[in-house]
Amino acid sequence: MARRGLPDTTVATVAREAGLSQGIVNLHFKTKQRLLVATLTYLADEYRAAWEQALAQAGPTSAERLAAVIAVDFEKFVCARNKLAVWFAFWGETKSRPTYRKLCAARDREYVRMLTELIATIIAEGGYRGPDARTLATGLSAMSEGLWLDLL
Repeated sequence: MARRGLPDTTVATVAREAGLSQGIVNLHFKTKQRLLVATLTYLADEYRAAWEQALAQAGPTSAERLAAVIAVDFEKFVCARNKLAVWFAFWGETKSRPTYRKLCAARDREYVRMLTELIATIIAEGGYRGPDARTLATGLSAMSEGLWLDLL
């Protein structure tokens, strides 16, 4: 039976879906909790690598870099229904699972920090008055996550 948001994923089910024996999964991860933490860590690392690659390959301007990073949020490998479901399941568990909360919060902080730097540069280059880069970065991040939820 599913517990609060996370699907009913026994180690046996995960092993079967991965084409592995349950013994090898148990040997590597030891517990279901470690398997879930490894999954969340993998997702967070994969996402970070994607936006870092987008930054590296983007055009030279901060606006082009920002557009490239935002585009990552809607690439098929990020925006896949199954992957979004997993993200939202983990986010739903952050209140009662400190390890998930710590991992998700670290991902969010790093992403918003990067967005804030890009937006601050755009504000400075454009001579804009009034907008706060951190507020705009948080808003952009929240919009992406809201669109993910809508797409889910």
